[in-house]
Amino acid sequence: LVRALPSRHASPKGSSYADPDSPIRADIQRMTALAVTHYRWNLEALLRAAAARDVPVVLATVATNYRFAWLQAYRSAGVGDRGDLERRTAKAEELAQAGRHPEARAAWQSAIDESAWPREATTAINATTRELAQQYGCALVDGDTLFYLGSPDGITASGRFWDDLHPTREGHELLARAFTPLVVEAASAYDSR
Repeated sequence: LVRALPSRHASPKGSSYADPDSPIRADIQRMTALAVTHYRWNLEALLRAAAARDVPVVLATVATNYRFAWLQAYRSAGVGDRGDLERRTAKAEELAQAGRHPEARAAWQSAIDESAWPREATTAINATTRELAQQYGCALVDGDTLFYLGSPDGITASGRFWDDLHPTREGHELLARAFTPLVVEAASAYDSR
């Protein structure tokens, strides 16, 4: 169980994370929103280029190894502080034990989204991927659902990650099996034109 944030996630001494009146919280939220905007812009540019050449695309949402997610707590009180992140991860564990696996992953994801330094894909990144896949008619692999198929508690993807986000060989094989039929179908449709 991950109930407390490891000390390696502590803010450096003198950091503006310690100042409750610091603009850092708002700055980080703006940077996170800007990252989503840049991601959208770059992915959409690629999708427009592929569409202009009539090239099919297969996209995937990003999966996270939730129990190893990087959570940086704000040192000032409020959303995303140590207590808030601990409550969110405790709720995720409670939901997992109750067999409510998608809700458990959503609770973990909310901790990532409210973290002071989100390193894993945020909800907004995966939502953007889904939205653009639909808009451009792309096939989509749901990485989160895929990596947690067969998970005993819905938040443990045993053997499928090296760390918080990098797939192991088993994880890559899982992705390859999910992508293969979609790529074959897209290639066949492209070749028959």
